[in-house]
Amino acid sequence: MLKTAGKVAVGVVAVTVSAPFLITQIWLFVSPALEKREKRTLVFSLIFGSVFFILGVVFAYVIVLPMMIRFFMGFQMEGIEEMISFESYLSLILSTVLSFGIIFELPTIMVILARFGIVTTAFMRRYRKYIVLVIFIVAAVLTPPDVISQVLLALPMLMLFELGLLFALMAERKKRKLSAVESV
Repeated sequence: MLKTAGKVAVGVVAVTVSAPFLITQIWLFVSPALEKREKRTLVFSLIFGSVFFILGVVFAYVIVLPMMIRFFMGFQMEGIEEMISFESYLSLILSTVLSFGIIFELPTIMVILARFGIVTTAFMRRYRKYIVLVIFIVAAVLTPPDVISQVLLALPMLMLFELGLLFALMAERKKRKLSAVESV
């Protein structure tokens, strides 16, 4: 059991340490084919994506994990003592922290999609109720099978969706202004 937890921890450390090198190599490969605006958009997304990922990890570690652990420890019965293995504890922490880190990338992804014209804010507003449904489904899949952790993931996702919608609207307006200036 401990061997598996150690392998997972080593894998996470390896990905964390190698990520800057991987990102640099991908950037050096892709950047010659990009226009100046596309390069700025990708640099912006890397910077703010990193910030949002770190915010998600901190949110999960400081707020969500203590609440989840208290919730799970509340299922004590007389004669049964709670015992958490290191492997299950590490697995819970890693999956929760990574899930929240990835989910906090939502505004960055929405801005990129709007900036490149793949998805419009009008489309996102029109299908908002379906997006809310998908958010709750994703929260149910990514979290342990309890309602508290699902809601603790879904509520920030809803707020991040609205924030991403606002940022995407600003990106669309900027794109319209730039295209109006270029056409003159």
